[in-house]
Amino acid sequence: MNAAALAKQLGGRQSGDGWIARCPAHDDRTPSLSIRDSEDGKILIHCHAGCEQQRVISILRSRGLWP
Repeated sequence: MNAAALAKQLGGRQSGDGWIARCPAHDDRTPSLSIRDSEDGKILIHCHAGCEQQRVISILRSRGLWP
């Protein structure tokens, strides 16, 4: 799984050198979840609406979308 694959699973789109999608941790009407690949191959996520990263990861894991 990489950032592009995760974003596509969430219905996201490319934005600059990363991706943006609706955050699964809150009722996101406007995409606020940034998704990028790090240089060492990890997926980086950040919810610009303020959701805790661990909560977002937990929800992604429960959906089978996080390694």
